[in-house]
Amino acid sequence: MTPNPTVVSVTIAGSEITFETGRFARQAGGAVVVRQGDTQVLATATAGGTRDIDFLPLTVEVEERMYSAGKIPGSFFKREGRASEKATLVARMIDRPIRPLFPKNWRRETQLVAITLSIDPAHPYDILAMNGASAALQLSEVPVHEPVGAVRVGKVDGNFVVNPSEEQILEGSELDLIVAGTAEAILMVEAGASEVTEAEVLDALDIAHEAIKKICAVQLELREKLGKPKVDLEAPFVDHDLIAAVKASHGADLDKALETRGKLELQDAIAAVKDAAVAAHAGDAEARSTPRTQPASRRPSQPSRSRSSASASPCRSCAPTVATRPRSARSRSRSASVPARTAPRCSPVARPRRSPSRRSAR
Repeated sequence: MTPNPTVVSVTIAGSEITFETGRFARQAGGAVVVRQGDTQVLATATAGGTRDIDFLPLTVEVEERMYSAGKIPGSFFKREGRASEKATLVARMIDRPIRPLFPKNWRRETQLVAITLSIDPAHPYDILAMNGASAALQLSEVPVHEPVGAVRVGKVDGNFVVNPSEEQILEGSELDLIVAGTAEAILMVEAGASEVTEAEVLDALDIAHEAIKKICAVQLELREKLGKPKVDLEAPFVDHDLIAAVKASHGADLDKALETRGKLELQDAIAAVKDAAVAAHAGDAEARSTPRTQPASRRPSQPSRSRSSASASPCRSCAPTVATRPRSARSRSRSASVPARTAPRCSPVARPRRSPSRRSAR
């Protein structure tokens, strides 16, 4: 049975960008083929099982394919190699604006994968991959309710150009600005410029945000047509009264403990404040009497991360500065792959013996 794809489109700076779903990767949580000109990128979003961790298990991957440019991998290996530097950077640009939009208590394994299907020189695939990953998330059950749009702004012959070609970027553009954000705010800015004023950058951001609003609107239109119901998550309970009480009773002690010099001494001081706070505010008698068994393995608490660099300088100043000589790539690879010898090279233990067959052959 031939699938019937659903297509929505938006025009940005005179060029049409289409979002198509329903033809490829129909078993994924959300799959979108983004096309501009002859450049096509397949973006998928899939959520797996819940993991018992305290961070967001989000994986973003960009897979470049040689066939998308009409080439075949040469030399000895005829297969696709590892991810290129550009693919790694594009994966990071996808991750940075989308990651903060996930719920704080989302613990399901989530993967965003963008695969290049075809590429033409006039339309770079990185912007399409960023928009496609967001559109795939909107179609999936992952509770990311705000779409993310991305555009590139260049400055050619004194004029701002939205989504310029690679030739314009490399040859005549004074500005290479990549902007990603939602319809309400800008979330990420990455730029390279040649003597561009601050006022011009602000103007470019305004132009980019207007285009981002159009891209977000077309993603919402696609979600209204074929989007799956989002997963309902209960907001984590936060006892603000308890937080205020702990700050009032032990906040000063924690600030004083954070000024302790030495790594192990700092951890011991913070752990002592933690134990005192638990003993004072915990309702369980067993929690109050539980001894601290491994003080050195505990990590500094959240207030230590919010301290300014000036207040944290006493702890860092006690660490000595060690100058090391960088090793070459050959020595690093050899040290990682060849095990250390346990006997001299000339000893019988270190010298391998030849088999009888090889002796007779000689």
